[in-house]
Amino acid sequence: MKRVFYALITFFIFGLIILGGIFVYPQKYNQLADQLASKIGFKFPKAVEKDYKLGLDLQGGIHFVYEADMSQIPENERKDILEGLKDVIEKRVNFFGVTEPSIQTQTGGDKYRLIIELPGILDVTQAQNIIGKTPFLEFREPRDEQEIQKIIEIKEKIREALQNNEDITKIENFSLAFEDPYFKPTELTGKYFKKATLAFDNTAGKPIILIQFNDEGAKIFEGITEKNVGKPLAIYIDNQLLSAPIVQQKITGGSAQITGNFTIEEAKELVRNLNAGALPVPIKLVSQGKVEAGLGQESLQKSVEAGLWTFLIISIILLVVYRFSGFTIILTLVFFIISLLAIIKLSGITLTLASIGGIILSIGMAVDANILIVSRIKEELMEGKSINVAIIEGFRRAMPAIRDANITTLLTAGIMFFIGTSFLRGFAITLSLGIILSLINALIVQKVFLKTFICSFLEKHRRIIV
Repeated sequence: MKRVFYALITFFIFGLIILGGIFVYPQKYNQLADQLASKIGFKFPKAVEKDYKLGLDLQGGIHFVYEADMSQIPENERKDILEGLKDVIEKRVNFFGVTEPSIQTQTGGDKYRLIIELPGILDVTQAQNIIGKTPFLEFREPRDEQEIQKIIEIKEKIREALQNNEDITKIENFSLAFEDPYFKPTELTGKYFKKATLAFDNTAGKPIILIQFNDEGAKIFEGITEKNVGKPLAIYIDNQLLSAPIVQQKITGGSAQITGNFTIEEAKELVRNLNAGALPVPIKLVSQGKVEAGLGQESLQKSVEAGLWTFLIISIILLVVYRFSGFTIILTLVFFIISLLAIIKLSGITLTLASIGGIILSIGMAVDANILIVSRIKEELMEGKSINVAIIEGFRRAMPAIRDANITTLLTAGIMFFIGTSFLRGFAITLSLGIILSLINALIVQKVFLKTFICSFLEKHRRIIV
């Protein structure tokens, strides 16, 4: 009964290997499916072609390091301001359609930096224009219906002119088409904004945002709210609408509150963005780098070739030294590699040269664990024990060494992830994922293969086992 159980599990694992292989590399399967369909007339289902998420060093792009000037900011507020700057710049690069940007904060001593990676963009000037300088905060009041209708009509005229390849500058007041049709700028900008803080409503307990202006801003704010009671007052950062609360009454004293159906995280983000847009936090470029796409693809190709050659050499050594047990290790490694690549593709983990290094190192750890198990089994067989007992004892004796080695490596990877830069984090993520999978493979998949092939079919051929 146990043999049937292990055989079924083995067939299931082989099925996962085939499905995983199709998911990892669907192009070959789809080509084969098309060829078979043309020959036998049966259409096979196509595999979804999902690309790996490639990092800057493989895809090519721009790498910037900006430093924020926090000299005018109280020390206890600097990290929040830096997070606010990060949020605003993320909105900027996403608005311009940059795919998979990476923006991280870095603090050390009195340095507050933003590390910005823009894959797929190779024009330095374009990248600098996207990032821009200090975020701009402004308050806008609603236009009257006549203004709104006029701007909409001009926009429509320009759309028709563009369709007919006509000169839009001949349209009267054509520049109005580039303005917000519903809200118009006021004098109230981040220049007069003092600070925003998170609070909670006393009755409902919902998060609200308290805002405060300086003395000059308080007077401007009072005048704007007086003439816009019952109307929305729009808050913009970098020409993007953040919120448009309704003015309930004339507000004096320069203090007000923004209410709405905010979650706590949404309210915190709004507070960060308001403060980042209002406070004098200029950012300056301290370093930049450019990675050509061709260089990245060449590095990726060489990494893959190195991995394939390494796997081939390891497989030959395993077959020569460990015979049929070496074959089960190779099968386990195939399942491990396909599983690891499938999870990386499915989860959207960014592949960089560093993360590929973590993958290769985890493969080495997986080989080490499997060899340790097989070596212990060989020692048990040499003492004259039965194959089944040798496998059980081999796993039991190998477990402490495998456990200790992998736990210490996981701890090291954890330290690199929490205190390291983005380069080290990518390495730590793939290494940790690989180690966890290697443990599962060594202690479960390898055991299934040994029980299926050796206990079931090779009990009388001990010499070819190891």
